[in-house]
Amino acid sequence: MSQLTLFLIAMIWLIFSPLKNEIIRYAGPVIYMICMFLFLLMILILYWLIAAKSPSQTKASTATPFGKAQAHVQSLLWSVKDFYKHQNKVFWYSYLLFALHWIIGSLEFYYILKFLGVSVQPIHGLIVDMSVIVLKSIGAFIPGQLGIEEIANKLLLHMIGITGGSIWLSASLLRRGRQLTWVALGFIFYLCIKRKPVHVSI
Repeated sequence: MSQLTLFLIAMIWLIFSPLKNEIIRYAGPVIYMICMFLFLLMILILYWLIAAKSPSQTKASTATPFGKAQAHVQSLLWSVKDFYKHQNKVFWYSYLLFALHWIIGSLEFYYILKFLGVSVQPIHGLIVDMSVIVLKSIGAFIPGQLGIEEIANKLLLHMIGITGGSIWLSASLLRRGRQLTWVALGFIFYLCIKRKPVHVSI
C-alpha cells in the first residue's frame, strides 16, 4: 500500500513536472490512465479496510492447488483487515515505516546518478525506482529478473530525460554489483555458520 502511494505521487509529479511534454510524447495518455487506476485502487483498498462488514465464513475448497492458494490469500487479506481494525495506530506506523523503506531505497538511484555526474533530484530516484519495481514484478517468473531490470532501467531513465547509454549501463552494473555483493556476503556467512547434527529418533 505504501509502495502504491509513492508510485502514485511519483506519477502525479511527472504529469506536472517540466518533463511533462517529454512524458506525454513518450507514454501518451497511458500516464493518465496509470494515475487514475492507482488512485481508484487506493480508494478501494481504504474503503475495504474501513468497511465494517464481517469476514465471510465461506471457506474456499482446498482440494486443488488453486483452492489452497485462494484460501491462503483470503486468510491473509482478512488478517490484514483485522490488524487494521484492532491495531489501527500500529498499522499506520508500519505503513509509514514501509514508505520510509521505499524512499531510502530510491536514494540509491539518486546517488548513483549524482556520482555519474547527472543533474537529478531525489524525486527522480523515486520515480525510477518505483517504476522499475513495477516492471520487475511483471517479470517475477524470470530468475533474478535477468534482463528485465536492465531494460526497465533503460526505459525509465530515458523517460526522465537521461538518454546516455553509458549512464544506463553504469547504473545497471552498479545495482547488479550491489546485489551480488550481498549475495556473496550471505553465502560466506552461511558457510561460516556451525551446523549441529540433528538426531531424529524413530
